[in-house]
Amino acid sequence: MGHGGCRWRDPGVAAVRGAGPVQDGFGVYRHGTLAKPETHRLLYHRDGKTATVSCFLTGSGILSIRTNGKPDAAITVAPGGAPQPDEYTMILLAVIPMTLHPEARTAASIGLGSGVTSHTLLCNPGIRRLDTVEIEAGIVEAANRFRPRVERVYADPRSGIHVEDAKTFFSAHDRKYDLIVSEPSNPWVSGVAGLFSGEFYRLVRGRLNEDGLFVQWLQLYEIDLDLVVSVLKAVSANFPDYAVYATNRGDVMIVARRNGPLPAPDYAVRNVPEIAAALRRIQVSGTRTSRSGRSAPGDSMRDSWSRSPSAPTPITIPFSTRMPPGPRFLGASAQALMDFPHVPLPVMEMLDGSGPGRGSTEVTPSVHLRKSQENVCGHGDCGTISARGKRRTWMRRRSFGRKRSC
Repeated sequence: MGHGGCRWRDPGVAAVRGAGPVQDGFGVYRHGTLAKPETHRLLYHRDGKTATVSCFLTGSGILSIRTNGKPDAAITVAPGGAPQPDEYTMILLAVIPMTLHPEARTAASIGLGSGVTSHTLLCNPGIRRLDTVEIEAGIVEAANRFRPRVERVYADPRSGIHVEDAKTFFSAHDRKYDLIVSEPSNPWVSGVAGLFSGEFYRLVRGRLNEDGLFVQWLQLYEIDLDLVVSVLKAVSANFPDYAVYATNRGDVMIVARRNGPLPAPDYAVRNVPEIAAALRRIQVSGTRTSRSGRSAPGDSMRDSWSRSPSAPTPITIPFSTRMPPGPRFLGASAQALMDFPHVPLPVMEMLDGSGPGRGSTEVTPSVHLRKSQENVCGHGDCGTISARGKRRTWMRRRSFGRKRSC
C-alpha cells in the first residue's frame, strides 16, 4: 500500500495481470517471458476448482495443455512434425506395462493430461475397461482439443472418465485392476505430492490384482536427487520388484509389480496396428529401444538407497515444504539417476553383483535421450551397443564381450 490510502502497483505486474488469460495461462512466473498472441493461440482457458487450465497452439503446430501456467503435456499436431518429448513418455507409459503384462484386461489411469496415455491403452483390444481419474474438470474439457489423437478416451465404450480425487476414488470403489498408471504433474505442484507418498502406494497396491503392475511417471527436472530417491524408497517399501525406464531426457517411469519379480516382456502388443503406428511415431522400432532405457535397480542398488538419508515420501509433508525453492527455480535436475547404466565402467553390474555383461543388444537412438545416442554405433536409426561399448572411452582395446558390427 502507498501513502494517503493509495495502493502502489508495480507497472510490470500490472501489465502482466492486465494482459488477460493468455499471460495468465502461459506461466510467466516460470521463465519470465511473455506469450506472444501471434505465436501462441489460446484455445481454452478456465479457472477450475483446483487449478487454472489452459490450452495453447503454437505457430509451429505444438499443442499443449497447462495447469497454472505449467505445461503438463504437449504433442505436435502439424503434419509431418517431429514428436514432442512428452509423446515418448505418454505412449511408453501405456505400452511398456502392456508388454510386461500381456494378459491385462482392466486398467486405471490417474491424471488425464492430454489423454494420449489413456488413448494408447485403449488401442489394445485386450483391455476391457479403463477408468481415467482426473481431479479437475477443466482438464477433461481442455483435452478435447487433442482429438482425434485421443479419440478413444471420449468415444470408446470401454472408457470411463471420473472427475474425482484419486485417493478418494480408490478408497470408495472396490475395484481391482491389472494395470494402474499414475501420471500426475510435478511433485512440487500443490495437491500433487500425496500421489508420490508411501501411503498412496499402499492404497494403490491394494487395488491391484495378484499379478498387477503399477506405473509412475516421475519428472527429473526442477527437483533434486534426494527427493527422487525418497520416491523410489516409498515404491520399494510397497512393491517387491520394480524397474526404472528413461523415456526422454527429463522423465522416467517406474514400473512395479504387486507380487513377485517383474516378468520378461512379451512384445506381441506392438503388432496391434494402432500401437505399432504410435511406436513408429516416436521411433521405437521394436524390442531393442524399450530395453535400452531400462535401469533395474537390483538388490545392491536398493541397499545403497536404503542407506540414503532421504526418508520415504510421507503424505503428511508436502513436497513444497520438504523441497527448498532452489532446485525448482535454479533449474536443478536429478538426471544423474539414469547415468548409472551408461557410465564407461560397469557400475550396474558391480552394484548388482551380476558380473560383466556379454554379447550385444540392438538399440535405436532416441533424439530425446542423448545417452542412447552416445552408446550406439552404426548408421541411420539402427545401432548395436556391446558390453565393450560401455568401456570404450576408457579402454578401447579391452572388452567384456565381442562387439558385433552393425
